Amino acid sequence: MKKKISVIILLFLFIIAAVFYIDATIIEPKRLHVRYETLSNELIPEQMDDVTILYFSDIHFGKYVDEERFKQIIDSINQLVPDVIIFGGDIFDEPALSYPNAQMQNKTIELLSSLNAPLGKFAILGDSDTQNDMIKQRVIEILNESEFEVLNNQCIKLRNGKTQSINLVGISSSDTDSAFIDSTFDSVSSNEYTIAVVHDPSLADNLSSNSIHLLLGAHTMGGQLNIPFFRLKINRQAKYIKGKHKINSMLLDITSGTGLTQFHARLFSDSEIVFYRLKHVDVANSSITNDTENNSEITENQSSDNSNTQ
Repeated sequence: MKKKISVIILLFLFIIAAVFYIDATIIEPKRLHVRYETLSNELIPEQMDDVTILYFSDIHFGKYVDEERFKQIIDSINQLVPDVIIFGGDIFDEPALSYPNAQMQNKTIELLSSLNAPLGKFAILGDSDTQNDMIKQRVIEILNESEFEVLNNQCIKLRNGKTQSINLVGISSSDTDSAFIDSTFDSVSSNEYTIAVVHDPSLADNLSSNSIHLLLGAHTMGGQLNIPFFRLKINRQAKYIKGKHKINSMLLDITSGTGLTQFHARLFSDSEIVFYRLKHVDVANSSITNDTENNSEITENQSSDNSNTQ
């Protein structure tokens, strides 16, 4: 009887392990989650009301992400018809170890060029994009040829064809000098709504003293394989890995990325693209927001999965 119970338990554990294995290696790597968020703040100008921003990162085109998957990501973004597109870095997977050939580079330009955003396409560089000077220069060229403006420690104004604007700041993850980073915000007023983008969210603590309302992070892949006592090598020293974190008056929102690295597997960390909608809030109604300190909020409205658009 005991032997029979032991066999049943082992069989049950085997089935559970098999289900997790199939989900992690076959189902989740093909899944693409769309996360919808609303950004509400009295500092968002009325002229920017209902402007939409699509944020995606960490494609890692190469060993584990093929052309079909890359195209699925691009098609999913275009289906959402965003006004602004922001890329958070890491086009290729470990390009210093396996340099992308001309065919891969041309396909990348073709796919990224097909993204449409009437108010602009912007990008920052990730750690894979800057593994050496040659790779960095080529990635910048690819992004520019794809009509992306690369923001390297600089601030621009986002406008909806009119005079009112919000700030978009791109931060280089390769610069860890807080004084140098702070100088990027010299022209940023605390009376203006500011979105900043940094590839490595470990820099968030250094940025929290600046006038940032929303900091977009990437790099960590949301953990990619969320297994007890296991971390990807890129996350072994990470303080912030996934989700939203309130740091002083700044909100850090980390995307889990769109691709795969180190393993052809994901577990409890779907690939995602994030669709933000800006909302102007009247000062008189600011008390309805969750953040009473700076009268701002970010709320998740809904989500959808795009597992197999091809």
